[in-house]
Amino acid sequence: MATATSDENYDYKRHVRELAKAMTTQSAAQRQLLLSGPKINKSVIADNGQLDQIVFKLESLNFFECIKCDKLVTLSPQVSNLTNLTSLILHSNGLQSLPPEVGSLTKLKFLDVSRNQLTELPDTIGHLTALQMINIEYNKLTAVPDFSALTGLLTLKLSGNQLTQFPTSICCGDQPLQHLSEIHANTNLIEEIPHNINKLPALKTLDLHTNQIQTIPGQLGDCNKLKDINLKNNKIKDRRLVKLIDQCHTKQILDYIRANCSRSQKSSNNKDSVNDEKLDEKESGNRDASQDRRLRAKDARRRRRSSSRSPRQSESNDKPLLDSIQLIGVDNDEWFKTTTTPAVHELRKIVVCLVRNVDLNREGILKKFIQLQTGLHTGICGHRQHATIATHDLSKISGKQIHFDVKPPTKIRFVPLNRHKDVTAQEFYKQLNEEAEAYRKEKKRQTYSGIHKYLYLLKGKQRFPCVLDDNKTVISLPPLTNSETTKISENTKDLLLEVTGESVPTCRKVMDALLHAMLKLGLGNSSTAPTTDISTGDQKTNGDQPPQPLTAISDCVSLKTLTVEPVKVVDIEGKLYVQYPSKTDLIFEDIEVKRYKE
Repeated sequence: MATATSDENYDYKRHVRELAKAMTTQSAAQRQLLLSGPKINKSVIADNGQLDQIVFKLESLNFFECIKCDKLVTLSPQVSNLTNLTSLILHSNGLQSLPPEVGSLTKLKFLDVSRNQLTELPDTIGHLTALQMINIEYNKLTAVPDFSALTGLLTLKLSGNQLTQFPTSICCGDQPLQHLSEIHANTNLIEEIPHNINKLPALKTLDLHTNQIQTIPGQLGDCNKLKDINLKNNKIKDRRLVKLIDQCHTKQILDYIRANCSRSQKSSNNKDSVNDEKLDEKESGNRDASQDRRLRAKDARRRRRSSSRSPRQSESNDKPLLDSIQLIGVDNDEWFKTTTTPAVHELRKIVVCLVRNVDLNREGILKKFIQLQTGLHTGICGHRQHATIATHDLSKISGKQIHFDVKPPTKIRFVPLNRHKDVTAQEFYKQLNEEAEAYRKEKKRQTYSGIHKYLYLLKGKQRFPCVLDDNKTVISLPPLTNSETTKISENTKDLLLEVTGESVPTCRKVMDALLHAMLKLGLGNSSTAPTTDISTGDQKTNGDQPPQPLTAISDCVSLKTLTVEPVKVVDIEGKLYVQYPSKTDLIFEDIEVKRYKE
């Protein structure tokens, strides 16, 4: 691997020549080139805003990153020589166009040309059938190519452009994109959501905030896997829907869209659209009145049932007494943060939160907490294929932030959990493989124990994900293990929880499950609540007997409260990627979530 240094006079061409020689004798782990300006700007200016042609002679290169070079305005057509590229990361440059030859990179899986000056994209991008992620955010695009052939696409990022139309090619034709799970197209000029949006069966995230959308098709409610939707700051005419979008969770929004929004396939450009819109508004008004009547009837039924509720329920608000999660409000300058880079964020996602004042000192509770994580790894995490959980003692982490990165395994040094020797990730990976082989021979069967069964998840990877604290101490090596440095114990009071995985919705879902299980395990603080209406002073009764005073312990309910502090994931410039928990997280029927007011 070659990486440009911070020396302004650095000659990256020399390193490229060295890399070219190394490729003839070394493994694929060396076949990546990382360049970063302004340290290469001087050379780029001398080459008329391009990279030297020597770069495009590295035909075995599989990872190429050139970022933050504002003098780079053109990409050479000779990029077509890099036929083994799987990742092309060119964000935060000055690129004004891409050559059609980009369409020759048939092995390309990740394309990031965000934060450039692009006004159009070559149609040949639609030929890159191996693509899994496209990031073209924050350019000057008014249209995008036909993406209908990109059948393996998982993530599409279009935010911050000048698009007036939703990319309808992704959900048109006989074979819409069956695996597309995330669409980010906020801060554009999009006027409509296509009626056949429901042809995207894997869609989990749809971010269309800050556009010009006026009506929502009812078919959007049929996207059964959609877990995260953002339609704020549009021009939606349905006032009730606007209120739901601003205040409610995705499920409630989709339920309303499914039941109340028009499924008409007309275009807003249709000459009869004015009359149709008036009719829709009238129908919407009738639906609103009808829904109000249904809600009043439902409320009346709920009140009638309140007299037969369990004595554990509070008669003042008709809600059962539940264990709770208390979210802590954080001042702007007090946030605990996780930093990452766009390139890393595209490869693997991370969600983080803090849990305060846990109780791990009771007999056997720490062992149960570890077993809990093992069960989640086997179940909801899909044997760590979808996500990986890591828990840390917050007091052992240096600083007010952690850093999520990917590095060559030879550049990662740490003390693995339950071991005592400082090793590189490469040495650790090799040692685990040797242990797994010895175990297999001893047992004389193709089975592995512990973390050995997850070694295949990093097999052949040129760079390993890792999490570091402010002292650059590695605290986690997902998906394999944590560091001994931040190991939790019976004396741990504050926890840092991290979930890394294939997508943000998956990480959120796993973190929700982890916090739910922690609370049910009893890791929160204990409190008691009387089985009576405290607000009115009513005492509990038994049939026709007179009220009795609350004197026995059986008259109270023991409840647990888990205190959670949100954490932001941002890039090095402070741009927000993820905040957890958000308003759409921690939706439970058996746990009360007490949210702070922002």
